Amino acid sequence: MIPRALRAAVALGLVLLLAPAAAAALASEDAFVAGYAAAILERDFKLTAPSLRVENGVISVQAGVFAVFDLDAFSKDLVNADYLVAFPLSYRYADFSAMFRFFHQSSHLGDELLLRTKTARVNLSYESMDAKLSYEFGDLARIYAGTGYLFDQDPPHLKPWSIQYGLEYTSPWPARDKGWRPVAGVDLQHREENAWSVDFSARAGVQLDGVLATRNMQLLIEYFKGRSPNGQFYREKIEYIGLGTHFHF
Repeated sequence: MIPRALRAAVALGLVLLLAPAAAAALASEDAFVAGYAAAILERDFKLTAPSLRVENGVISVQAGVFAVFDLDAFSKDLVNADYLVAFPLSYRYADFSAMFRFFHQSSHLGDELLLRTKTARVNLSYESMDAKLSYEFGDLARIYAGTGYLFDQDPPHLKPWSIQYGLEYTSPWPARDKGWRPVAGVDLQHREENAWSVDFSARAGVQLDGVLATRNMQLLIEYFKGRSPNGQFYREKIEYIGLGTHFHF
């Protein structure tokens, strides 16, 4: 339940923007944006060639698309799309796990939005390395923390450092054979570019187990307050609540 943390999932959701400043974050110059939809497509492909295996670990390829649409626009404009390709190396020992990742991300504004609002395009892109450590408390909770560093960034003045940490919780009730369970999570991120201000995200809801055999689906309520995670609007402050559906495959 980490924002922009790649998991094998498809997610669709609706959110209601609470802060007027959020309109700027969605590039709406003439009206307060009442809502938008976010679509996420992510997949983690494990590389199983013998030469790529490591003891208790795995090398994989991750790919993701994060798209935001303006539901108030007549044509439901694409606001922004972020594209990400990553190469993580993960390692696990007992309840500890670690991940080191190299990835590329680029962001693109929607053509309809550019034509309607005359917003100046910023071709935001960068390479990054990040590392995270995690510890699991049985089936109940997981804590994690890590740091990241940008390089080859455009625009070149972007400050490189960031930190991230959080907690995920899975309720022990009801019993696992019931096929559903409450889940919750809190994630906090700080970026040097935004003077280390906090981006706070909290999610809570229900996880349905055994959807399509071994897969699961989460129905979540989300609250976010901080700087926009959407492409070139990274300096804009936004606040929203929303409903999301996340299918893990």
